[in-house]
Amino acid sequence: MNTSEKIKKRKILVLRPDKIGDVVLSTPVLEVLKTADPANEVHLLVRENVFPVVEHNSFVSKFILYKPETEHRGVRGFFRLIRQIRAEKYESAVTLQVQAFVSFAVLLAGIRTRFGPLSKWYSFLIFNRGMRQRRSLVEMHEADYNLILLRKLGIRVPSRKYETKITVDADAKDRMRKFLREHGIEKDFVIVHPGMGGSALNWAEGYYSDLVHQLMKSDVPVVVTGGVSEKELTERVGLRKTENQVSKAIVFVGANSPSGLADLIALISLSKVVVAPSTGPLHIAVALGKRTVSLFSPIKVQSALRWGPYVSDENEKNHAVLVPDALCGQDFKCAGSKCHYYFCMDRLSVEEVYKTVLEKI
Repeated sequence: MNTSEKIKKRKILVLRPDKIGDVVLSTPVLEVLKTADPANEVHLLVRENVFPVVEHNSFVSKFILYKPETEHRGVRGFFRLIRQIRAEKYESAVTLQVQAFVSFAVLLAGIRTRFGPLSKWYSFLIFNRGMRQRRSLVEMHEADYNLILLRKLGIRVPSRKYETKITVDADAKDRMRKFLREHGIEKDFVIVHPGMGGSALNWAEGYYSDLVHQLMKSDVPVVVTGGVSEKELTERVGLRKTENQVSKAIVFVGANSPSGLADLIALISLSKVVVAPSTGPLHIAVALGKRTVSLFSPIKVQSALRWGPYVSDENEKNHAVLVPDALCGQDFKCAGSKCHYYFCMDRLSVEEVYKTVLEKI
């Protein structure tokens, strides 16, 4: 690590109040802050439902669980959050994703130095150590956008020196081992996670289903995973009916709740390969050192350049990123039927993905 000056001891609050994948891609920041000076006390604010992703992170001393639907809802919740933050008497705050509610709470809590991306009009009011960032230009990976903010603290690190990391809950791992035994799976199974939040283009449901059943025909054990809101999708992908028989893959649903997310993390840790679009479980798999096959849109802001597996050159061979062969000129959203290549994700064939998965097993 190259530091231009000695980093004095700080009590630092890091804020990432958004989704699973975003929080996973923020874990290198936690390690870098602690490595810069082991005396630094690092706290982390995350949403309650994302907490299992970082619950056992050894670089974090304390968590503030952000609960916008309950405890931190409305005006009373806003001032409650301010009091929680103020009570810790932080010297510094590093905001990795700007949300008005949380960002203004940091300002009004009286934290002396406030670091963050100058990406929205009000961020210029909030961050007195801000850095101009236009992440929509996709000039680097999301994890590097996070790390580059630390330069305002005098910390500079090379890209991909620190990979994303997650520690698995031991009780959840025992539960998932039992789950697998009950379904006759011992090892070397593939997870197919077809769902996502809708922030990017995805492969067609039928293609995921064809992939699952082609793997099963090759005697590859498959578990189809999804969140509570994806229950029906997950079950449809795992079910195949023909005139002669019904084929059904093992399905795990429940990743939207804290306990369900902990179990999903544990299940992924026991797998051999994870197949997924641009979504949180993909980044969980990467952080756990699993092999992955991911499907990405060619649209600029959705691309693998910003959202793909964040790994060192040494580990890159364990991850296959598949992008449709299409000359996409879109920066922000799909042009739909106006595009000659629409729907481009269908250009990724089941056979191509199937062969890629077999190469990773």
